[in-house]
Amino acid sequence: MRYYFWANAFKIKIIQKIIKINKKILFNIKNIMKKEF
Repeated sequence: MRYYFWANAFKIKIIQKIIKINKKILFNIKNIMKKEF
């Protein structure tokens, strides 16, 4: 039971990191597009 909880917490942390990275990438792409056009 405890192992399952920690596995879920770990997955959630990884997903949150991926979301943060994706948001940064999208933000950078938007800024590049603004500069290009």
